[in-house]
Amino acid sequence: MTGQPLEGAGINYHGDRTLSWQTISVGPLLANSRVGTPQDVSPPLLPMLLRYRSLWQGQPAPFYAGSGSRAGVCLNAIAAEGWHCPALHPHPQTVKPIRIVRIEGTPFRMQTNLDAPTGRATLSMMTSEAPVAPQKVNLRRPDIMAAVQAQVVTHYRSELVERIRANGGLLATDGLTVKLAKEFGFCYGVERAIDLAYAARKVFPPPKRIFLLGEIIHNPEVNDQIRGLGIVSLSPKPGDQELAQIASEDVVIIPAFGTEVETRRRLEEKGCVLVDTTCGDVMSVWKRVRQYSRENVTSIIHGKARHEETKATTSQATAYGAGHYLVVFTLAETDYVCDYIVHGGDKAAFLEKFAGAHSPGFDPDVHLRAVGVANQTTMLRGETEEVQRRIRAAMEKRYGAAALAEHFRFFDTICGATQDRQDALQKLLQEPLDLLLVIGGYNSSNTSHLAEMGESRLPTFFIKNAAKMVSKDLIVHWNQHDQREVETRHWLPDRPLTVGVTAGASCPNNLIEETIRRLFELRGVAVQALLRD
Repeated sequence: MTGQPLEGAGINYHGDRTLSWQTISVGPLLANSRVGTPQDVSPPLLPMLLRYRSLWQGQPAPFYAGSGSRAGVCLNAIAAEGWHCPALHPHPQTVKPIRIVRIEGTPFRMQTNLDAPTGRATLSMMTSEAPVAPQKVNLRRPDIMAAVQAQVVTHYRSELVERIRANGGLLATDGLTVKLAKEFGFCYGVERAIDLAYAARKVFPPPKRIFLLGEIIHNPEVNDQIRGLGIVSLSPKPGDQELAQIASEDVVIIPAFGTEVETRRRLEEKGCVLVDTTCGDVMSVWKRVRQYSRENVTSIIHGKARHEETKATTSQATAYGAGHYLVVFTLAETDYVCDYIVHGGDKAAFLEKFAGAHSPGFDPDVHLRAVGVANQTTMLRGETEEVQRRIRAAMEKRYGAAALAEHFRFFDTICGATQDRQDALQKLLQEPLDLLLVIGGYNSSNTSHLAEMGESRLPTFFIKNAAKMVSKDLIVHWNQHDQREVETRHWLPDRPLTVGVTAGASCPNNLIEETIRRLFELRGVAVQALLRD
C-alpha cells in the first residue's frame, strides 16, 4: 500500500509498529557531502527510524544515523556530515540539500528514486505500524480546577503569611522583628505545575496509574505531597527498563523544568496521556535555542549542566538539526571560553574541561565562530548579563565590531519571577538586618542564588523547613560550597534582632509560616497573640 507524498516544510513522520508502506517525497536530495561509499546510502534494510522536521534552504545540513549495523551496512559511516551520493545523480550541480534531522530506532526498508532534471528524491519505506497519537485531555475544566484549588489551599496556603504581607511584610514584638521580602515563594509557573498534577489525579483517580518524570518542582515537601496522591516518580530521563512499565493507558506528568526531546518523543510513541507542566519561561529559552540551531549558531548556555532544565534546553539545541551547545556555570569558565575565542588553544584540554557540558561532536575551533547566549532561567541576572558581555567583547576583539552581528547573539531569557525575587531581596538587604533565613529545597537553583545574595552581606541560613531550627543555640542549614548540611551554634543571640525572611519560587507559603512561627517560639512568643494585638 502506497501513502500520499508529503512535500514541503514541517514534515514530521515516524512509525514503529504495523507493517505498512509509506512514500514520502522529501524534496531535493542532499548530495556532494561526506560519508562512505554510495552503497551505504540505499541498502535493503537499515535499523533506523526516519523523522523529517523541515527542509533546509540553501546550505548543506547533516544526515544523522543511529548506531549498529544490519545487512552488512555500517550506520556509523552514514552519521558523518552528509549523504554522499554523486554517483547516483547525473547532474549533481542541480541537487540542493535537504535537512534530514533525526534517524534512529526501528527497522524499515528504504529505496531511493531520483528525478535527474529536478533532483527530487522519493523515499519508499516499509515501517512497522504508524505511531499512536498521544491522548489529549482537558484538565482545566472549571469543576476540576475548583476542586484542585480547595485541596491546594489546605496543603500550601497560609493566612498568617497573607496577613504579614498585608501589614507591609512586618511582624514584630519586643526583641524580635521579622521582615519578609516583598516577593517570595511560589511563582505562577510553579503554581500551574502543582495545579495540573493535582488535576491529573482528580481526572484520573485510582486505580489509574500516573507517573512523574523526576520531581514536579525542587521542594521536598511538595514532592512528598505529590507522592501522597499516588503519583509514582520515575527518573527525569527514564531508561528502557522504566519506560517498559508504561502503557498507553497510563498518564505521565512532565515537570515544570520540562524534559529532554528524546524522552518526550519516546513517551509520545507510547501513546500515553502526557500532562505537560513545563514553565512558559523555560519554553521561551527553548525557542531561542532552536533559533540559534537553525542559524548554525552555537548556544552558550549559562547554567548548571546537570540541572534538569539545562538538560532539557541543551536537548533542544541538538534535536532539530546540526546545532551545538556549550554550558558555562561560572565567570571563570566564561573567561576560559573567551580566551579560546580570541587566542585559540589546546582543543583536547578545552573538551576535557567542559566534559559533560557540550554537545556531541563539539569542536571549539569550529563551533565558537558564531555563538548565541541563553541561560537557565533561574540564574542570577547580573551574572548572566556579565557572561554575555564578556563573550560579546571576545567576539568583537576576534572578528571586529563591523562583523559582530555575524558572530554573536543574545536574548534576555531570565525568568521574571526569579528576577522579582532577586530584586525584592536586594531591596530587603539594604535595610538593617541581623541575619537572613532563606527557605527552600536545597536543589532549587533560584533559592540557592537568593542564599548567595544574602551570604555576601550578612549571616545567612539556607534551610528547607522550620524543623532545621532545632533551638536558639542550634540551626542545621545547607552549605552551598561543601554541598552538605552543617550545624551552626548560637545562631539566634539573646538580644534585640531583626530577621529577614525570603523563599525560593518553589517554596509554599505554609513552610514560610512554620518558619516564622518557630522563630517566635524560640523567643517564647506565640504568634497568635501577636496577631490579636
